[in-house]
Amino acid sequence: MLVTLLVIINKLMDIGMVESPLVRRVFSGRSVTVADNGRINLKALRALKVSREELFEGLREHGIRNLGRVAHARLETSGTSSVFRNRGTVCGLALLPPHTAHSPTPLRLASRFCSACGSPADLDETICTQCANRTFAAAAIEPDEPP
Repeated sequence: MLVTLLVIINKLMDIGMVESPLVRRVFSGRSVTVADNGRINLKALRALKVSREELFEGLREHGIRNLGRVAHARLETSGTSSVFRNRGTVCGLALLPPHTAHSPTPLRLASRFCSACGSPADLDETICTQCANRTFAAAAIEPDEPP
């Protein structure tokens, strides 16, 4: 009897999620943008209780070596991530340590990126205008990926 009741409740929830956006949102949640145009959404990461390092790990699993390569990254309700890439040569925060064999080439230009959120910063800036972080990393350039 209990098993039958659970199956009926489950089927009603399935129907409700198909028919009603409100029910779907309550039971499934929403996907969340965690990075956009080479910048990390720190507020979203805090709300999701996801660290920068976990985000970087997920991006590296998608073959991303440079934050500038990320056009848009979302954490889906299923727990998976979707990553859309920028094409062309990109400049951004390197996601691999400098000693890694395949890390992007650091630039010798007057550009750097916030090490917390990935926002570009001028050399004279001491505080990131996006997240108030005080540490910066040298810009890294990555050539266009093969199609």
